[in-house]
Amino acid sequence: MIAEGTRLGIYRVGRELGRGGMGTVYRGAGEEAGPAGPAGSVVAIKVFHEHLVGDELAFKRFEREAEVGKRIRHP
Repeated sequence: MIAEGTRLGIYRVGRELGRGGMGTVYRGAGEEAGPAGPAGSVVAIKVFHEHLVGDELAFKRFEREAEVGKRIRHP
């Protein structure tokens, strides 16, 4: 679990939104302009489960999902 208010790269982690098989999803906000848009943009941050770190297949799936997720835009 990541504490609310933690900074990950250019994003500030907010409340937990949900958990799945590969990771936990948090609401976040961009503190600088970046791939998700201008500073202040609301984003979903998915953090890979620690117990899967050594699982190459799970990590490849996680990377593919992240690539697709980067293309999603919603007003």
